[in-house]
Amino acid sequence: MESGFPQHADLIRGGSVDAVVTAEPMLGRMNEASIGYVVTPMVSNFERPLPIFYYISTRDYAKTHPEAIAKFRDALKRGVAFAEANPEKAKAYIAKFTGMPPDLANRIPMPQLMTSSDRPALEETIKMMREQGMLRNSVDVGRLYAQ
Repeated sequence: MESGFPQHADLIRGGSVDAVVTAEPMLGRMNEASIGYVVTPMVSNFERPLPIFYYISTRDYAKTHPEAIAKFRDALKRGVAFAEANPEKAKAYIAKFTGMPPDLANRIPMPQLMTSSDRPALEETIKMMREQGMLRNSVDVGRLYAQ
């Protein structure tokens, strides 16, 4: 069953599903309300830190706009550096731009922030996606990955 993260607690509580794969702040709220329990902490089971999302562009765009790509990467690095040096301010911005109540934003753990990924990390992500039935076709990592 596909659902939005904010609906996970209601689905568990109502008995519509037996389990969910969720994230903060939903996980913390579910724990506080004693709605279910953690079967396994998903991210900490990875052998090494993996990105939870990727930023992607077409090859043509990257070739014709290298300055935009460089500025985007620089902005990500500066954002991560700011968040790591100022976790309280970062959480205030999370609350502001997501509409999350500030007290909730303050309770969620800060994620491990990453600004780049290596080819093995992308290969591992694709492998997990295959195992979970999220990919129907084979993927040529060599054609996808550019740093």
